Amino acid sequence: MIAMTSSFKIEIATFQDTEDIKKLLESIEEPADDIDPDFTKFFIIRDEEKSKIIGCVGLELFTGTALLRSFALDYEYQRDDLGSSLIRRLLAEAFDYGSEVVYVCAKNAPSFFWNQGFKGIDLDEIPKEIRNSKLFTKDCPHVAAFVRKRVI
Repeated sequence: MIAMTSSFKIEIATFQDTEDIKKLLESIEEPADDIDPDFTKFFIIRDEEKSKIIGCVGLELFTGTALLRSFALDYEYQRDDLGSSLIRRLLAEAFDYGSEVVYVCAKNAPSFFWNQGFKGIDLDEIPKEIRNSKLFTKDCPHVAAFVRKRVI
């Protein structure tokens, strides 16, 4: 287990981080071809000692709701609380933007999201605006679980 130190920093990703985010997503076999930093706000965890991005998560905002997407954490760091810290940061941001609920297509590790307080839902409970999004129509029909969490 890697100790939480000040060398880990959660921050908003910049355009210059896009390629590193894509590489991280591809390393865990998550889709990365539709990453658009102009449309999705990304948060990253940077290991400052190693000068590398070790985690990321994206937030797509809709009317009163949001879609958590492209969550990835370098395998070496998955046993630490870093993933939970990244999700908490995203949820706070969603709240600040006025989202009442955050949805996730939990393709991998739905139990991680359940442990973060997300609840399982049926596909028809997801707002049409999110179901019509590019990510959702392309990648979400084949997921293990749909989950959501109220942030208000």
